[in-house]
Amino acid sequence: GKDYDFDELSAAAEAAAPFRSLINPNHPSFMAPGDMPERIRDFCRETGQPVPDEPGQIIRCAIDSLVFRYRRTIEDLERVTASPVEVLHLVGGGSKDVLINQFTANAVNRPVVAGPTEATAIGNLLTQAMAVGAIADLAELRQVVRDSFPTERYLPQDVERWDVGYRRYLELCQKTEL
Repeated sequence: GKDYDFDELSAAAEAAAPFRSLINPNHPSFMAPGDMPERIRDFCRETGQPVPDEPGQIIRCAIDSLVFRYRRTIEDLERVTASPVEVLHLVGGGSKDVLINQFTANAVNRPVVAGPTEATAIGNLLTQAMAVGAIADLAELRQVVRDSFPTERYLPQDVERWDVGYRRYLELCQKTEL
């Protein structure tokens, strides 16, 4: 019943206890549009976890769970490709979210480079420049992006605590995957 702005929700999520409640973001109950806060509460109730009742707890549950999903996806990719992912790049408008960027670095235990925020438009423009010969190849295109657009770097913090949360997340996913 109350409207929150982005900064209020971000501050509330940062203040909330980490890993208190977690969800499996790939669970079918989260696929269709609808009342996600209520679905998060239902999932937590059904899995015997504390039910988030404050907006900060709900947002924190969602963020913690998403960044743990990133880690699991990275680990799956590394296993399949037999190639390590040393740095995670987050691009687009979401890369402006400082809290998620830092939590991602913590959860994946790798540096995160955030930005550029207009990655889709930049990629489209520079791909067209490459098509007409103004940019020689992909390596030059990437250098143009690095030289032209600011990024922020986030380093992992408090990794041991995040590893404990991640193990809980994996156990939860194991129980809730179909």
